[in-house]
Amino acid sequence: MKEIDASIILLTLNAGEKFRKVLKAVFNQTYNNFEVIIIDSSSIDNTLEYAKMYPIKIFKIPRSDFGHGKTRNLGAKLARGRYVVYLTQDAIPADNNWLANLRVNLKIENVAGVFGRQIPNMTANPLEFFNYKEDYPDIRKNISIQNYKQNNVIFSDVNSAVKKSVILKYPYPENVPVSEDLGWAIGIIKKNYKLIYEPTAAVIHSHKFSLINTIKINFDHGVSYSQIYQHGNSTYLMFNSKRRSINKIKYLIKNYKYHWILISLAIDTIKFLSVTLGKNYRRLPVFLLKHFSNYPNYWVEV
Repeated sequence: MKEIDASIILLTLNAGEKFRKVLKAVFNQTYNNFEVIIIDSSSIDNTLEYAKMYPIKIFKIPRSDFGHGKTRNLGAKLARGRYVVYLTQDAIPADNNWLANLRVNLKIENVAGVFGRQIPNMTANPLEFFNYKEDYPDIRKNISIQNYKQNNVIFSDVNSAVKKSVILKYPYPENVPVSEDLGWAIGIIKKNYKLIYEPTAAVIHSHKFSLINTIKINFDHGVSYSQIYQHGNSTYLMFNSKRRSINKIKYLIKNYKYHWILISLAIDTIKFLSVTLGKNYRRLPVFLLKHFSNYPNYWVEV
């Protein structure tokens, strides 16, 4: 049996029509020594029908068993490849060299993981275009314990690859509702591994969030931050956030998007309040935690 080089892990739940484009792009890669594993959280749409059109291994789990860190750790255990590639169900590889460009950096001895660029959809608004440009620039970066606080980018498993030997030894944190990639990245560079940001390994990926979703997503981020930085200093996040807000306003002025400045200030205020509420979740009753969170099952276990 041929040795598998890379295992692409896709976590799915009602992935929708866009999933067909994701699968087509994955199986059109110039580098083809890979397997694809889907862990599906009980989809009720055509997700698995699309998957069955390709040579894909499918594992089904109850929706209540899903966890961002927990299910990705399961994917690593199921993988036969020496590299584990994480790709979300709505991230479309931008070209046929995506996988080759992602995995090549893993040949470097002390590199634990690589993450690629995310390019927003053409329908994205000016704020989304700024955010993705800020978080995922077209400059390659080598991230280590010495410089991660100064970098605007940090590991994202929307589009990433890790060495299986490393992820099995140091798995994703399972005690956080979201930001498992941030928690893993900070932990791994503190063990003197390095991470590479590779802009040539790009995917098309962005979201439009409603007000309710914005509140819930940032509440969950706040909960996760309180866990990830429980014994560490997170003040650099505040500094980076202030710098980012200033750059965003400059970007909007430069591009004559003046009315988006007020919208941006309103959204940033909502995000700040939601994150702050999440950080102080220990003071809230369980029924409110379930109300503010996107993952009510998480609070059953906490």
